[in-house]
Amino acid sequence: MIKYAFVIEPISDEDGGGFMAFFPDLPGCMSDGETPEEAAVNAQDALKCWVDAQLDRGAPVPGPGQSQKEFVESMTAMSEDIDRLTEELAEARRKIAQLEGAREGRWERRPRSSSFMPAMHRQSAC
Repeated sequence: MIKYAFVIEPISDEDGGGFMAFFPDLPGCMSDGETPEEAAVNAQDALKCWVDAQLDRGAPVPGPGQSQKEFVESMTAMSEDIDRLTEELAEARRKIAQLEGAREGRWERRPRSSSFMPAMHRQSAC
């Protein structure tokens, strides 16, 4: 049998106490026991039953470490998203600063040439 990592956690007294064991790579594969040792032994039985049930119905059985691989891929994608969003935020802040600077008159203004003004705004020499 392939070896899978499992996690043992205490069960709260409100939920009956004892310990729960589950396999992160195998959704729904879990067991419990009064002690961590008993939960570990029961988890091995649950593992065998889980794998047999998957094979009987023709469903795939993930390999060990699959959940960790998916976690790493997910974290890598999130990191890339964070980098992209950080760059977009910096660009947005630059644009905001430019707009605020223009609104406050900090931008250099070029003098307008009178030749571009409409004729009705020109003063006559009468």
